[in-house]
Amino acid sequence: METKGITEQGFQLQMQKYYEGLFTQGSGYMSVRGSFEEGLSSARQDEEYLRLPANVTLEKGRDTLSKWGTYIPGIVGMHPALREEMINLPYFWDFRFWFDGEKLDMEQCHIDSYIRKLDFRTGELERSFVWNTRSGAVLRMHYNRVIDFSAERTALQKISVEVERGNGSLRAEAGIDGNVRTNGFDHFKEVSTMTFEDGEIGMDVQTDQDTVRIRTLVSSSMQKMDALSESNRKIARAGSWELKQGSSISFEKVTTVGTSRDLVPVDLLRLLRETASDPEKAWQAGRSSWEQKWETAFVQVEGNDKFQQALNFSVYHLLRCNNRN
Repeated sequence: METKGITEQGFQLQMQKYYEGLFTQGSGYMSVRGSFEEGLSSARQDEEYLRLPANVTLEKGRDTLSKWGTYIPGIVGMHPALREEMINLPYFWDFRFWFDGEKLDMEQCHIDSYIRKLDFRTGELERSFVWNTRSGAVLRMHYNRVIDFSAERTALQKISVEVERGNGSLRAEAGIDGNVRTNGFDHFKEVSTMTFEDGEIGMDVQTDQDTVRIRTLVSSSMQKMDALSESNRKIARAGSWELKQGSSISFEKVTTVGTSRDLVPVDLLRLLRETASDPEKAWQAGRSSWEQKWETAFVQVEGNDKFQQALNFSVYHLLRCNNRN
């Protein structure tokens, strides 16, 4: 059985919103668009505007290069013009880097050897590229992320940074960003951030009628990311390291999500700590659960590879939307 996936070969700025949709990941419990962890400098996610209920075939869409999207079915609210809509929730993939003061931004930085691919069989999204920094250093960046299909409420990230040439200072910030809107409207009535004794951070959001809770823990292969970065509707852990040519550093981030609508409440902090104690076990469980789904869902089409790819794409998105509970 060959399910393959989708590959984006070479960075194309104007195509990013398109690929964000194609690369959407989910577990049935939640779905998240395939936006970059660090965002794009020109694509504000907290812009407020009035969107009218015009005929959708005539309405001109907002000209944005990127649109974050984190959704949980059932978490809805009333838009002043569009009536009921699913609410865009805080962005928990948030992970940003600076090297010698230069912020990583796919839109502004000199990027080479870019490739991004979604594996239908495992649900994993992978991105790699070479960052040629203004200071002359060359960094190879590699990202992996998945929403655990077996645990439903858990999201996993791995990031590695390798210095291929030069020396310098790397800074990283990883957390939860609540600066989002839904069709230009702010559905958040209250946003609370918090820290916990073992380094975890969290965000609670009160929407029109529900509460959404997010907990996350980030670790690195070097010293801990103990510094706390807080700003309006955002919380993150931060750290800085002096790196030399040939050295590397890796990061792991685990996130758990829950809502007040859950039929079976889950202790998110406990789930987070259990997963973070052995994240590789969670990665393997997630892969296995996806592969088991494909054993049932795969349909072979002989003699037409293009149709087979289209069918696999559609089945993947049906699977990541399906909530077994």
